Amino acid sequence: MTTTPTDRPRIGIADMSRAQRLALLRTVAEAAATAGIPIGDSDGPMQLALRHDPRFNPSPHVEAMNTTLTGILGQPGSRVMIFTPPQIGKSLMTRWFVFWWLTMHPAHQIILASYATSLAVTHGAAVRELVRMYGDRYGLNLSQTESTKAAW
Repeated sequence: MTTTPTDRPRIGIADMSRAQRLALLRTVAEAAATAGIPIGDSDGPMQLALRHDPRFNPSPHVEAMNTTLTGILGQPGSRVMIFTPPQIGKSLMTRWFVFWWLTMHPAHQIILASYATSLAVTHGAAVRELVRMYGDRYGLNLSQTESTKAAW
C-alpha cells in the first residue's frame, strides 16, 4: 500500500514538543535567510533587547537612539553619529543595533569600528555572542571557518 501526502497524519504546531518547534523555527529561518527574506520581527534594536535581555531597562536617551537608528533602515547610504555623555547606553545600543540589522538583512556584512581597536573588538565579540545565543531564531549562524572575535 502506498501513502499519499494526505494519508499521513498531520501534526499541528500545538502538538509539537518545544524541541520540534525550535527545529521548525530554525529550518524556516535558515530558508528565509538563504532566500534573502528578512525575518526580523522587532521594530528596532531596543525592542529586540527587551525581548532577549530581562536586565535591559531603556532610558529616554536609549529610546531616542532607537528611533534614530531604526530611521536609517529605509535610507540606503545614510549615516548617523550619536553624541552623548558616557554611560548613557551608546555601546549597548550599538551592539543590539548591529544584531537587529543582521536579523533584517542576514546577507549584509557590517564593519563595527571605533576610535580604539580594543573597543571595536569588544563590541564585535558582544555582537558575535548575540548571534551565538539568539541567531538561530532569525536564520543567523556563525561561520564555521571564522571563529575570532574580530572576524566571524
